[in-house]
Amino acid sequence: MALLNTAESIAALEARIPAGIKATRCLRVHSDIGPETEHVAESIRFIATLPPADRAVIAQATYNTIALHNAFQQDMYPGDDAMCSILDEFGWTMPECA
Repeated sequence: MALLNTAESIAALEARIPAGIKATRCLRVHSDIGPETEHVAESIRFIATLPPADRAVIAQATYNTIALHNAFQQDMYPGDDAMCSILDEFGWTMPECA
């Protein structure tokens, strides 16, 4: 989902945040528009080395973050069924997918 962050989508989110609050750094870093584009690939390589239980925790946290982020951008989120299908391909489950 990080690679779906565009300069336009981040600007749209920033327009909803009160002035002076810096809340989109993570979105910029975890995208291909920021100065640290290698960070995404590095994170994926590292996470792939973790035990399945740890990857499942990361997947759950990622899912929750994406759901919160996309509360403002309904048209970008593929939906719970699609997300559960993606996680199912890796043998991961979440309570929402039961």
